[in-house]
Amino acid sequence: MPTVTLGDELTVSAIGFGAMALTPVYGEVDDAESLATLHRCLDLGVTFIDTANIYGGGANERLIAKLLADRRDEVTLATKFGITTNPADRAAGRPSVRGDAAYGAAVSGQRYADLTWVSAGRE
Repeated sequence: MPTVTLGDELTVSAIGFGAMALTPVYGEVDDAESLATLHRCLDLGVTFIDTANIYGGGANERLIAKLLADRRDEVTLATKFGITTNPADRAAGRPSVRGDAAYGAAVSGQRYADLTWVSAGRE
């Protein structure tokens, strides 16, 4: 698998896996099948796995934690933060960005994420 360098020194697979599909955003999911998909990604050389604080209310990160328990050294874990989807919060003037950059790492049982980035979503 080809790699790319993000910033000065973070080298990741050129193809990443966006983990939102592992939550019931598009329909029902099967955790065993989702975990098998993550393992297959690593087997194929996909090392960049991206999650977010909004994917399944932490269920996504807990699933990824099962993968990381045995294969953490093979994964570059990215997590987005700041997404809020409640239109009432936006209408009331509450900020759409939360300050919880460590959320994804903490929920997945990790001391750190390799990359954290803000994603404010669409207004």
